[in-house]
Amino acid sequence: MVQPLRRTFWTRALAWMVFLACLLVVFPRSIDRQENLGIDFPIFYSAAAQHGDAEGYIYPPFLAWAISPLTLLAVRSASMVWYAIQAAAILWVLWVCIPLPDWSDRRRLAVAAIYLVATIRLVILNAELGQVNGLLLLLVLIAARTPGTPVAGSTLGLAAIVKLSPLIVLPFSLVNKTGNRKTFLGAFLATIGVCALLPHLAGYDVSGLTRLLRVQHTAGANIGLLEYLGYASYLLYLALFLVSLLVAARAKSRPEIWLIPIILIMVGPGFVRKAHLIWGVLLGPLVNSPRARLVGVPLLWAIGSLGTMVMPEAALVGNLLALSLLLFDVWKVPEEPHLSPASPSAAS
Repeated sequence: MVQPLRRTFWTRALAWMVFLACLLVVFPRSIDRQENLGIDFPIFYSAAAQHGDAEGYIYPPFLAWAISPLTLLAVRSASMVWYAIQAAAILWVLWVCIPLPDWSDRRRLAVAAIYLVATIRLVILNAELGQVNGLLLLLVLIAARTPGTPVAGSTLGLAAIVKLSPLIVLPFSLVNKTGNRKTFLGAFLATIGVCALLPHLAGYDVSGLTRLLRVQHTAGANIGLLEYLGYASYLLYLALFLVSLLVAARAKSRPEIWLIPIILIMVGPGFVRKAHLIWGVLLGPLVNSPRARLVGVPLLWAIGSLGTMVMPEAALVGNLLALSLLLFDVWKVPEEPHLSPASPSAAS
């Protein structure tokens, strides 16, 4: 028993060190690219320096307020600090989510390999842009690992006040029977309230949110539903959301429930960029699921993500198929007890 556990640890450590090496190699290119192109961290930096009002800033004012201490540094130095923060966050997520199937299971090993290739590409892309997604993934992962607790409510609230998309996780958390829903919701609302009040008191405005409403219909490189279905995508997305929530409410105790909104985030219908596909990293532990059908969920996400190199719509198709497969499994077996995809034992 000791030998397999030791092998699992070193295999995980080796895979993790590959990601660490990638982040170190990309570091100078990322800082130069952000400086030359002015995205994405330089936009955050400008918003922090200008009380939340900067061209291209499409987030709630809390993010600009929270990183305002970095404006004491030159933008290049601040970019380096931000890169380190995001790298630490994504490496934490990867340590938990990297799938390590049994070496004798060639099918799962193949899926794990495809997942890792897709993940490396997205980690590098997010690192080069100076995106905030790594931190968001970590906050949502912590919430998933502590369901129904004040910690879960606070971390999910913090993620939602940094960027609006994690809000969709809230109703799926509330239908989960695990923990105390009242304390969870109380912590969530308290965190949202405090984090909304602090930048307001400091004089930060909400122009980033109004700019977000405009950019959804004008920005390029959109690979979400809106790009292909126009305004009808909102009706389709509402239907997907309601069906997904119905399936989750019926299951209640299935640990995979929290992964349903993760896939919905990558579908749209708002503005979805290739960098946002990194949310699928959280699907990795399903490769180790005792339910063989669920192995296809991260596989479909990975194939769709890699397929965007050929055609942008591949990600949308892959994620819709992954969502359908996950919903089918949860609906068919609503009460089957097994390891949570977010638990350390399921991820090992």
